[in-house]
Amino acid sequence: NESGNVKLITVDAESLQEQILAENIPSGNFDFTPDEKTLIYADKESPDAGKSDLMLLTTPEDRHPNNKDRYYLSKYGLFGGVKQRLTFGNKSTRLNDISRDSRYILYSVMENTPTQRPFFVSSMYKLDLVTLSQEILWEKEGFAGTATFSPDGKNILIEGSAEAFGGVGMNIKEGQIANSYNRLAFIMDLSTKNVDAFTKDFSPSIDDSFWNQADGLIYLRVTDKDYERIYTYNPQSKIFNQLNLSEDVVRSVSYAAKSAQAVYYGVGISNSTKAYTLDLKNDRSVLIADPYKERLDNLN
Repeated sequence: NESGNVKLITVDAESLQEQILAENIPSGNFDFTPDEKTLIYADKESPDAGKSDLMLLTTPEDRHPNNKDRYYLSKYGLFGGVKQRLTFGNKSTRLNDISRDSRYILYSVMENTPTQRPFFVSSMYKLDLVTLSQEILWEKEGFAGTATFSPDGKNILIEGSAEAFGGVGMNIKEGQIANSYNRLAFIMDLSTKNVDAFTKDFSPSIDDSFWNQADGLIYLRVTDKDYERIYTYNPQSKIFNQLNLSEDVVRSVSYAAKSAQAVYYGVGISNSTKAYTLDLKNDRSVLIADPYKERLDNLN
């Protein structure tokens, strides 16, 4: 507000009642830890603009506006009121996930490699928010992307392409080049660093993934030829199962944190966007919004 006092306010979704959770918090973008006691901030540092006629381009990406901005992570204790910086350096750091017990975070660092395919590499780190000790999970890997914790925090779920981690996900003939746009999912055991490319023989391409705490299953939203579907994967039985949903193309899905419920929206061959709730126990979808129905009812 005008006085500079940034307030954190919660809103009850049913009653719309508001409650001030904290005042005078730092401004900026943040994520809650699951215990709702700490905020993880992503702050930006920009270089001095200067008035020089010269521009240093260290990579082709430096031609883009704001490419020299750097992002770093900090934590802020809601009940202590102290903001502590967590990452430093001349490269941006990106928060990937926070463990369910709120003790650890996963963050990544990306570097450009203009002369080497795929022209960037990433490194992934696990940081203890209490001791600030850091563990390297991988370094300078060109084909691995984001990572999230398993519900018990003993594994991480990774999205990437087949050439990641020495080509553990490769399923092509000798002499062929893997399609980097075909995304796979991997599981890394944090105690051994072993990587399981469990979607190596799974044809659809992974769009996003979620390891559900409620039932222990991994949910995969995928591109499957002309369709966008959702599959589950059971890490114990190693079985995939396609969910029976009401739309052919699922655009987005969001899962409840601790119950077997989800919401999704998508489109079909004869309808525009519809939204549904989904009971993950029985695949039952219930329509909750069809905003284009009136307009489409008037068309042949």
